[in-house]
Amino acid sequence: MSPLDGSEGIDLKRSLLVTAVISSLVAAACTSPPDSTTSTIAVTTTSTSPPTTTSEPAVSTGIGVEGDVIRLGVMVPRSGPVAAFGDALLTGQEAYWTYVNEVLGGVGGVFAVELTVFDHRFDPDEAVEGYDLLQGEVLGISGSIGTLIDERIAPLAASDGVLAMAGSLSSQWVGHPAILPNLLLPTYRDQVAAGLDWAVESGLTTKTAILFQEGDYGEDCLTGYDRAIAGGAAENVARVGHPPAATDFGNVVGQLFASSADSVIVCTTPDALVRIIATADSLGFQPNWLVSAQSVDAGVPTGLGGDAGPEAGLAALQNTWVLGAGPPADSPARFLIEDVFSNVEGANWYSLLGYAQAATFHLILEEAVESFNLTRSGLQAAAGRLESLDLGLGGPLSSLVAGVPVGGSAAGIVTVDSLTDPFGIPASEPYFPSPFGNE
Repeated sequence: MSPLDGSEGIDLKRSLLVTAVISSLVAAACTSPPDSTTSTIAVTTTSTSPPTTTSEPAVSTGIGVEGDVIRLGVMVPRSGPVAAFGDALLTGQEAYWTYVNEVLGGVGGVFAVELTVFDHRFDPDEAVEGYDLLQGEVLGISGSIGTLIDERIAPLAASDGVLAMAGSLSSQWVGHPAILPNLLLPTYRDQVAAGLDWAVESGLTTKTAILFQEGDYGEDCLTGYDRAIAGGAAENVARVGHPPAATDFGNVVGQLFASSADSVIVCTTPDALVRIIATADSLGFQPNWLVSAQSVDAGVPTGLGGDAGPEAGLAALQNTWVLGAGPPADSPARFLIEDVFSNVEGANWYSLLGYAQAATFHLILEEAVESFNLTRSGLQAAAGRLESLDLGLGGPLSSLVAGVPVGGSAAGIVTVDSLTDPFGIPASEPYFPSPFGNE
């Protein structure tokens, strides 16, 4: 564990703190989280508290902390057309905070974490209403989903001094005073920039193209692509976008085929990726596919294999690499992911995002407790002290800083060589999210 290149050295106390936190994150596996409570109202409360202690730590506290309990908000759609996304992200949040409460004994070994969940139905106006309700009750927002939601909440959170985890991997939140990228998964921009650099160094490409879903997600990928191309990574031969709701990819794949690209960067959804690769195979177009983390899940081989079965689909993915797939298989952070999700049913990429958000917020809370200031201003200061560190997670560097590592597992690049999910989450039923529009 070391500071990033160009950053100032960290003192021994902070180094020991981060080491202790990371070590504690691999101490043991957690049990499956309890079912969250249900209600007919928008706000529900999920408690994963350990037994109440009688200790009185000398820590300054404020809104969202009562006794030995920290209350955090989670803002996700739990009803409406994209409820599956919100439920999956909440699964990851609950799994991680259950681990903190039951295995680690709470934040700092003292403070239990409880979640208050607001269902905004993926409506930005309702999200603002939910934020207004939560901000008077919680210390911060541990989980969210959707760039559109983040954009509405960001000015409010900045004004109130509330830290909120970014609901996507968009690079626009790098350096934002209130919306924080997570520390486990690189931004879309950085996935593509590091991935293309790696592909060039590995001899996979000299002529490359990008196929991206139109909207914020794809535009962020395109930013990373253009940055790498401008740096001389490879020759660009095509930039092709597709509408979020596209189901016929004959035209866009035809453009890629005509470009003679030897490798194609893809930023889309798993459902679209299946259709894209199947269409390319039908045309005899078989480039190296370098796909963003959000573009693939454990159901892709099944979707590609069809009646022939997932093994046939796996064969169609032999030239496919996943960018930003998280910590490598032999890292402590990966072991913890596998442990935490080992007894969780139906987890997927959005569950991993929820987990990554919670794990990042946990590190900030630990730093705040170590500094005896568990208030909103204390969290802001704690985040400032952590943002320039490589936290030793074994995967991509923090999205909170400029620059990403290049090369193989350090950049979170893995091949699709098994029927399991590439993120360390047990394989579940095929999960093909509907396109997220501007997410």
